[in-house]
Amino acid sequence: MRIRASRTPFGVLAFVLFLAACGGNSGSAVAPHTSANVPGSGVLPPAFSGSLTTATHNVVYLSDIDGRPGKGQILAYPASLDAKNPPLARTILRGAIRPIGLWVDSAGTLYAANIPNGFPTNGVEEYQPGATTPFRELKEDLAAPTAVAVAADGTVYVNDGGVGCSTDVCVVIFPAGSVHASAKIPVPITGYAHGAGQLAFDKRGNVLVAASTFRTGLEIFKLNPVTHDVSKLDVNVGTGFADGIATDAAGNLYVTTNGGGIAVFPPGAKHPARTTTRGGTAIWAMPDGTLYVATGGGVDEYKPGANAPFNTITATPPMQGFGVAVGPDR
Repeated sequence: MRIRASRTPFGVLAFVLFLAACGGNSGSAVAPHTSANVPGSGVLPPAFSGSLTTATHNVVYLSDIDGRPGKGQILAYPASLDAKNPPLARTILRGAIRPIGLWVDSAGTLYAANIPNGFPTNGVEEYQPGATTPFRELKEDLAAPTAVAVAADGTVYVNDGGVGCSTDVCVVIFPAGSVHASAKIPVPITGYAHGAGQLAFDKRGNVLVAASTFRTGLEIFKLNPVTHDVSKLDVNVGTGFADGIATDAAGNLYVTTNGGGIAVFPPGAKHPARTTTRGGTAIWAMPDGTLYVATGGGVDEYKPGANAPFNTITATPPMQGFGVAVGPDR
C-alpha cells in the first residue's frame, strides 16, 4: 500500500494479504493442523496471522477510514461461518482516527494502526476485548503506521511508511506492554513511491514485511526478531501483487493480487498453487485456513481451501473498509 503522510493513499489497491514463504515452486497448499492451537492446550504456535481459536465467540473487526480526515471507525461483527450477514455488534469511534491496519492477539486485544493523511496520526491504539475505548496508545517513532502485528511473546511490530527512515519504510518494534519503541528497522526497498504493507509471521516466528514501489510492485522481506537482520524472500511477486499478506498455522501464505484474487502459496513454494475468484484490500487467516477478506464494503468469509467466499458481511451504510482482523471477543 502506498501510504504517504501528505496525501490520501487509496488511489491504488490498498491494504491486503501478505506473502510469507520461500523457495521451491511445486506442491499444493497444505491443510493446516489445529490440534496445537486449541485454547488451554498450553501450546502457542510460533507464528500465523490469526488468533489461537476458531471458536464461535470470535468477532470480526473491519476498519473504515470513512473518507474524511479524523472520522474513521472500526466495526465489529460476530464471526461465524454459519451466520449469513450477521448484524453489527458494536462500533468503535474513540481512537479510530484513520484506522487501516488491524490485529487481534490471542487474548483478544485489538490493535489499530492509524494513518495520518490530512489528520495527525495517533499511532496504534489498543483495545481490551469488548471495549470501545482504547486503554493504551503506541506513538513513539511512528509517522504513518499502516500495519501492526503482535508476536506470541507480546512484542508489537508496526510497519511505518512515513518520513524519518532511510528507506521510507521501517518496522518499529515495541516490547510487550511498553509504549516505548526499542528499535526502528529500515526495510531495504529500492525505487520510489514506497508503500508499507501488511505484516505476518512465518512458522519460525520471523516477521514478514510487505513493501512496494511504483515500478517494481510488491516485495516481501523477512525480519529476524532476535538479530533484526532483514532479507528478501525468494517468492514470485512483483507488479501483479498488492501489498497485503497473511499466513495460517500450516505455513500457507495468502497474498492479494492486483487482478482481484488472492494467491495461495504452499509452504516453501515460490509460485502460488491457486488463486481465489475474489480479492480484497486485506486478509486475515485463521489457524485452520479460514479466511476473512476485507472488500472495501464489507468482509468475505472463506472456508479452508475454498476458492470462493462462503459468506459475505455487508457493511451498512457503505464505507471505505480496508483492514480486517478476527479474534476472541470477551
